[in-house]
Amino acid sequence: MMKMTNLPISCASIDSQPRRFLSNQLFLWLWVFFNAVLAAFGGGTLAFGPLELDLPLVLLFGIGFGILGGGLWVWALRFPARTRALGALTLAFILDLGLLSLFQMRAAGQILVNNNNRAANFEQLCQVIQAHYPYFDEKNINWDETCRRYQPLVQAAQTDSEYHALVADLLAELGDGHTGFVQPYPGEGRLYFGAGLSLDDGIVIDQIGNTARAAGVLHGAQILAVNGLPVEQALQALPAALKVGVNDRQSRERAAFHILSTSEDFLELTYQNPDGQTATVLLRRPQNPPAPANTKNANAESLITAETLPQGWGLIRIPTFSPRDGHDLTAEFDRALEAVRAAPGLILDLRGNGGGDSRLAEQMAGRFFAERFCYGEDRFRQRLPLRGWSLRFAYCVQPRGETVTVPLVLLMDGRNMSSAEQFIAIFRESRRAVTIGRTSGGSSGNPLTFPLTGGGLIRFSTGAFYTRSGLLVEGHGIQPEIHVPYTVADFQQNCDPDLQAAQAELNRLTALPTSRK
Repeated sequence: MMKMTNLPISCASIDSQPRRFLSNQLFLWLWVFFNAVLAAFGGGTLAFGPLELDLPLVLLFGIGFGILGGGLWVWALRFPARTRALGALTLAFILDLGLLSLFQMRAAGQILVNNNNRAANFEQLCQVIQAHYPYFDEKNINWDETCRRYQPLVQAAQTDSEYHALVADLLAELGDGHTGFVQPYPGEGRLYFGAGLSLDDGIVIDQIGNTARAAGVLHGAQILAVNGLPVEQALQALPAALKVGVNDRQSRERAAFHILSTSEDFLELTYQNPDGQTATVLLRRPQNPPAPANTKNANAESLITAETLPQGWGLIRIPTFSPRDGHDLTAEFDRALEAVRAAPGLILDLRGNGGGDSRLAEQMAGRFFAERFCYGEDRFRQRLPLRGWSLRFAYCVQPRGETVTVPLVLLMDGRNMSSAEQFIAIFRESRRAVTIGRTSGGSSGNPLTFPLTGGGLIRFSTGAFYTRSGLLVEGHGIQPEIHVPYTVADFQQNCDPDLQAAQAELNRLTALPTSRK
């Protein structure tokens, strides 16, 4: 009789081969699907980004690349050599996509700028602005013709300083507060005896230096003449770079700030003090410049402040949205809000705020919203990798912290620009606050920078900001719901008509059966 040997075979070992086969097949199909999705994404990115195609073609590219990619991997997985070749092809595609993106960045003047030769640098500058500047049509500017006028002057320039002066004049023709020199700063090297403020009926001294104060000039004095020129002519006589504005109102605001500055060692000022005294003084450069300010102590003080007015309303002053060393502006705003939390209504004083970082503005505004609110968008002429190749960028406020629901008034004026105007737009579009004061500056741009020969650096607008309701802010500004005139007499008598109007409005709002919230 044959002897049978017991073999260690189980039901599990019988099924192991088919299961392993199914597992491998599932992995391969998942791998094919993954690469098909990756190819679709790559094709869509190629069409949307570097090729700048419309959405239907982007979808077509994505679907086509997905099918092609998946099919190629099904074909390649049968042989290892094909897999390696397809992997190399994928890598080459990614590198080509990156190369095309670099070409876009160069076309925007962000990399590989020729700043060794002034003529070549100027030509590239003109090309970059021609491609990206968003307001040519609105301002009726023929940029090619403008550049051609300056080209022979640039070629004749003997020094980098002469070249920079020509570029400054060129950019000033755009009349754009976000287009101009970053380095050197337009006011660099000038002597400032103070700063002026443009009001409805004149220019007053808003900031006064020690030299002017020692000469008898008082804060609030009305400027009548500078260096023998009546004040309006003196404003016009300033260098173009110091009075760049999108409209006469903004140009006047900027010129007023610089009117007490000079490139000489002296300045003749004719003024009228608040007490009615009129005088002419010759202000000279001080022989012993004052010691540098103690920045440590300055940083210890909050830029954003709060107080409770005699009527009980809370007042918060927000002078800037620009990040500063030693200052957490969002935290300062929260502390200010906490300081007046018992007030039945709040006044946000934004006057004089020239903008800064829109993210800070949105963080502060987030305390007044219980839900996400989109208030506007930037529109671009060209797609760029640094913006995800998008032609539009939406701005939205996200709720942050405990929502403040009391009635709200926002004070504004012509010095509000850029991110400050976005802050105004948040409350104007949402109707969360009543806006009081004067029309904002009308300046937005989302600028990029461009390096010049000789170490110069300029910036230029690339994005046109539109509010939720479709208002183009550039050149128009945002109008307050309640317009309040502000005169020289108001300023000199320390009378604040904006604040008076704000308190009257809060009285009205809190008297209504349902307050505006």
